[in-house]
Amino acid sequence: MEKKLKGKISKKEKKRKREMKKLEKEMQEISFFCKKLKLLKVNRNEPSCSSEDVPVALQCLEEMLKKRRKQRKREMKKLEKEMQETEAVESQQKRAKLVGSSSEDVPVALQCLKEMLKKRRKQVPVQRVAGFVKRLCTVSLQSEANSSMAFLAYVKSFLQSHTKVQALLDSESMGTGLFRPDVNDPELSNAESTTVWELAMLGTGHFHPAVRLVAHHVAEGAPMATLITDRRPVPVQRVAGFVKRLCTVSLQSEANSSMAFLAYVKSFLQSHTKVQALLDSESMGTGVFRPDVNDPELSNADSATVWELAMLGTGHFHPAVRLVAHHVAEGAPSKGSGSSMMRMSPNDFWTKYDPSEMKLNPDLKENELNRKGMTFKRIKHMEDGEWKNSDMVSAVKEALDFTEASRGLEFSFPVLNAER
Repeated sequence: MEKKLKGKISKKEKKRKREMKKLEKEMQEISFFCKKLKLLKVNRNEPSCSSEDVPVALQCLEEMLKKRRKQRKREMKKLEKEMQETEAVESQQKRAKLVGSSSEDVPVALQCLKEMLKKRRKQVPVQRVAGFVKRLCTVSLQSEANSSMAFLAYVKSFLQSHTKVQALLDSESMGTGLFRPDVNDPELSNAESTTVWELAMLGTGHFHPAVRLVAHHVAEGAPMATLITDRRPVPVQRVAGFVKRLCTVSLQSEANSSMAFLAYVKSFLQSHTKVQALLDSESMGTGVFRPDVNDPELSNADSATVWELAMLGTGHFHPAVRLVAHHVAEGAPSKGSGSSMMRMSPNDFWTKYDPSEMKLNPDLKENELNRKGMTFKRIKHMEDGEWKNSDMVSAVKEALDFTEASRGLEFSFPVLNAER
């Protein structure tokens, strides 16, 4: 303890000595400064005094003023830093108070939103909900990753609960007038005349991968969910046109994509029984199918059939795609071949049969034909002028006979001969 006390006392004495030295230097400078001022006053009043001391006094005054200015600048910088630190601390305290007060009000606000926009959606106008959804998307652009994901989750729930608000997802807006984002009341902002283009910005340009995924899911998944779950507000013609387009796209996609599309087709056929007329080869519709029309509801899909299922069920290289297409073409029964596989969701099909690893799932080594010891017939080449496979001999002979017979034929064109 005594050593610690002695160390503290010695430190205090050193500080005092330093301070005393600084004061002595300052006093010496001040006394020298005062002497030079007196000399200047004497020179003004008595011209007989020596003039050599005047420039020396002026130089000393200039040096002293420069030193004072530098000291003043240093002191001002220190004061500014201290002021900035105090302002930052005060602003942090204010923010903490605001966050603490707002965090208590957040659950109450969320409950009010659920009550007003979900449970009592019939009492709330569609214009107000559309304006609120538009503002949520705008705020999500300027928020942090976790906040923007929360806002997008609410946007998704509002789009699912209010089917008319889904018009904001359509690029061809049906509203009239201009959108007014500066209006305080969202009901008067005329949000129906615009689109939620913010979802496209978040889905493609955001730095956080989770935000991009959520935005893409909200922009693309909301219409799919409403087609499957909300059956009454969606016309049958629109669902039929959408199913027809899914089947067409599945012909030109990879194996996992086509199986995911066929899983959606199966869910649509089960949820909308009238769409099952597309599976019938003898279509009862009238008119011509128009696949070039932008709106699937106006494509007249009732007059066509999903012949793509037959192509996929017989001519696709992937065995799983053939099995799924055959199962959907039969009406997606609950029993039979492929029923267990069709219990998978579209996302499961997408991930399980992903071709990025350049492997076929299931593997060809696990084929039933190879298990039984059977081998495929191979076409063997000609050796010593003879065909080893007897089936190929007859086909080649028929082709050669046909070509030799066609050489002796003379084709006559009466019109050309008459002109000659």
